[in-house]
Order: sequence, then structure tokens, then C-alpha cells
Amino acid sequence: MWGSCQGRRAKVAAVTTPPIPPLTSDELVSTGSEREVLETFLDMYRDIVVRTVTGVSTEAALRRLVPSATTLAGLVKHLASVGRQLGGNH
Repeated sequence: MWGSCQGRRAKVAAVTTPPIPPLTSDELVSTGSEREVLETFLDMYRDIVVRTVTGVSTEAALRRLVPSATTLAGLVKHLASVGRQLGGNH
């Protein structure tokens, strides 16, 4: 059986597998390590905050909309500080 291929060139197709793409945010949240899940959530919410404050004027960012001293600028400053404390480089 195998001997019948002698003298003939056997054509062998190269089998390649496509590269494995990085996990999406949803996949990391459900399968990642505790650190990966935390970093994924922080990245997702960081993106949400950036989209939310994009285009907001300085005046609006400094305006107090609640009885406390909370402002949009203050929240962004707090989030940036916490991100640095957690070791984020964003």
C-alpha cells in the first residue's frame, strides 16, 4: 500500500492555522484572570468617560450640578488618580 507511492512525488498541502486574535472585552471578562477582568472593566469605563466628556467646555466641567462639591472635572481627576494608584499607565 505505502510502497505504491515510491517513485512519485507526493504533494503535501501545507496546513496553517490563522493567528489567534486577542480576546475581546467580553471574553476577557468571562475567562480572564482577576487582574485581566479588572483591567478590562477599567479600560471599558475609561473609554465611556472619555466619550462622555469629549466636547464639554471647561465651564460646564467645573459646574456643580449636585449639592456636594462634585463636578465633572473633579470626577475625571479622581478617576485618573485611582488609575495611577492601581498601576494603570493610561
